[in-house]
Amino acid sequence: MYRASCISSYGKVGGKGTRGRKTFIDSDYKEVETAHVSTLHQIEMMTPLIEQHIKLFMQRTVTDLRRGS
Repeated sequence: MYRASCISSYGKVGGKGTRGRKTFIDSDYKEVETAHVSTLHQIEMMTPLIEQHIKLFMQRTVTDLRRGS
C-alpha cells in the first residue's frame, strides 16, 4: 500500500498536480540575487579566456587566409 501512495504522488509539486503552471516564489529575493551574483562572477572569470580564444581564432583565420586555405 505504501508503494501505491508513493507512485500516486510522484511528480507533484507543492500539492498541485503534475499539470498546469508551476510557480517559483522567492519572497525575499535571496535565491535570485545569489544566482545573479554567481552568474556575474562567472562572466568576470571567463571574459579574459573568451577574449584570448577569439584572439587565437582570429590569428589562425588570418594565417589560413594568407596561405590560401
